[in-house]
Amino acid sequence: MVGTETVLTTTQTQTARENLIRFLEREDIKAEMTAQGIHSLEAKARVDSLSDAEVMQIAKKMDQLPAGGDGLGIVIGAALIVFLVLLFTDIAGYTDVFPFVKHQK
Repeated sequence: MVGTETVLTTTQTQTARENLIRFLEREDIKAEMTAQGIHSLEAKARVDSLSDAEVMQIAKKMDQLPAGGDGLGIVIGAALIVFLVLLFTDIAGYTDVFPFVKHQK
């Protein structure tokens, strides 16, 4: 008789392995691996040779990574903060950066 926990662990490991292989099949990932000198079939073979514990460890780390576009959000947020600071200092009369801000002379 096989316990429920064993079945769940096996299913989770299989799902994690499939997700990892799907990740390696993405075109952007293939391009980056090729740029690093790694053939996609070699990477797939390495994933197949990983133990279940290693696959689960990689899947856990991948789940903890921020979603795509996070770096762009930081850049946009920083640019927005800089813009607002310059705008407020321009309105207050400390700077003259933006031509659309009317200064009273």
